[in-house]
Amino acid sequence: MKVNISYAVELEDIPSEVGKLIGSCEHALRALHADIDMLSAADPISTISEISKMRENLMALDLRLSDCSRILAGFLEVQSKVSLGQLGDNPEEEPGG
Repeated sequence: MKVNISYAVELEDIPSEVGKLIGSCEHALRALHADIDMLSAADPISTISEISKMRENLMALDLRLSDCSRILAGFLEVQSKVSLGQLGDNPEEEPGG
C-alpha cells in the first residue's frame, strides 16, 4: 500500500530536498540496470519472477519521479507568487505548496 507523507522545509531548501529524492531514484535505476544485466532466459520461471519484481520497482521509481516533478512544480508556483507579492509570509497555507 502506498501512502503520502509530508514534512515542512524552508522554501529555498526544496530544490536540495528534491535533489536527494532524485539521487535515490538514480541509485534505484542503477540497481535495476544491474538486475537486467543479470537476467537469463535459461530458467524461464525464475526469469518471469525477476522481471515481475523489476517492473514493480520501475513503477515505484516512476511514482517517485512523479512526486519530484509535482514538488518542483509546486515550488515554482509558490516562488512565483512570492515574487509577485501574491502570497503572505506563510507559503505552506497555499495549496500545492
